[in-house]
Amino acid sequence: MNALERPLCALADAPWRAHLDRFVTGSGGGVLALPTAKGLYRLAYSDAQQPQCLAANAAEGWYDRHFRPETVFSKFAQHECVRRIAPDLCLNGFAVESVQDLPRHTDDVLVVRPDRSAGSRGSAVMLGLGRETDKIARKVLKDIGGPFLMHRFEPGEVFFVNGVMSGGRLHLADIWRCFSFVVGCRPVLISVINMDACDLPAELPDQLERLAQNIGLRNGPVHFELLHTAKGVRLMKCAARLATDPLPALSRLRRAEGQVDLLARLLGNTSTP
Repeated sequence: MNALERPLCALADAPWRAHLDRFVTGSGGGVLALPTAKGLYRLAYSDAQQPQCLAANAAEGWYDRHFRPETVFSKFAQHECVRRIAPDLCLNGFAVESVQDLPRHTDDVLVVRPDRSAGSRGSAVMLGLGRETDKIARKVLKDIGGPFLMHRFEPGEVFFVNGVMSGGRLHLADIWRCFSFVVGCRPVLISVINMDACDLPAELPDQLERLAQNIGLRNGPVHFELLHTAKGVRLMKCAARLATDPLPALSRLRRAEGQVDLLARLLGNTSTP
């Protein structure tokens, strides 16, 4: 077992909530192993630990056989997957290998995302906001290193959908409308407002469930980051992990069943995947 893994005594026991509460704040270790009737289910705090957890969960049979871990932790692999199985949700993006491959001049605002994120927070960098800002953006991207997924900026409303896959079905938990502010070359999330499932486009829950099924995420938490544009909803990210604070804390303040509670309820009752 990895040294970062901290198994819980049992999901049914009182301490499980305290462990998960610490985990989603980043103070509970990088990886958490949950004991269930099926076996251990591993959670990654951030995208950096996802490959390790996804491989272990796949080996224990939590995902479908066609599951490929890179479709969750690699933005380019995910973009190609979404383009193939859910084109209506796909951003008009393409991959570049390094900063040198980015366009030197652009009349459009471009959003550039590292193929793999180092943490749980957003890693997007924007180009086309001005000469001096672009210099800073290129320096940031050079320090991160490629490859990158790039797409033209589309105005719209960002929102998060958190849920849990159980037996191949998507169960929705907390949903959030997001507000951001561009600081230098980066969009920074500054606030969220809770949404109800009825506020979503009618077809979206089924689209997200089919996407997760096609990726092979049969069981476990799933976090979707989406953009509602004038031309429809676009998927920015699908991650097989719990959303981190402040979203779990805000769910608790609302006395609503958030993703953490839903995961424990569904995963704790799972005897076979």
